Amino acid sequence: LNARASNSILVESGVNITSGGGAFNITLNSDSDANGAGAIVLGGFSPLTTINSNGGNILIGGGAGAAGFAVGEGANSYGIYLNGAALSSGVGSITLRGQGAAGGGRGISMQTGSGSSIQSTSGAISLFGISTGNDPGIRVSVGQTVTSSGGSILLDGAATGAGNGIEMWGQVSTTGAGALTLTGSGSTGGIE
Repeated sequence: LNARASNSILVESGVNITSGGGAFNITLNSDSDANGAGAIVLGGFSPLTTINSNGGNILIGGGAGAAGFAVGEGANSYGIYLNGAALSSGVGSITLRGQGAAGGGRGISMQTGSGSSIQSTSGAISLFGISTGNDPGIRVSVGQTVTSSGGSILLDGAATGAGNGIEMWGQVSTTGAGALTLTGSGSTGGIE
């Protein structure tokens, strides 16, 4: 599945994107014209939006082929916003790349109280977030989770303004052989 838009991608609450059989790759590609505007919003708080690749890879980003960053614009100032969304890949990888809008915004944000989660079994999870203004590059809010039962997890957050690189108030954990790597940079602080 390859969903592509020249501007933003908005997935409503309660939407279920899943494989009915074997593994399949899922790509959400905003800002496909690479003009620097195109956020990705997953969910509307309740009911939960689910994306399950059943062992395939999940790629959420912007630019040509989703190789770059989803970039916030207008009312959707966060590059990637999980507002009641559960991503699950099994043995597949999950990669998110988000950048806040020019006037201020988080790169990747998981909303408090929304039940958002990013989960794999042995698949690698990689989150890359760049913020603007006073916002964090990546925020995992209270009660939200990024977990793997055996894969590696990387959070790489950078704040270009007065924010933290990573604000980690929820659960980020991996077990088994998976490594957990946190890289944060910002004028206020790297990781909070």
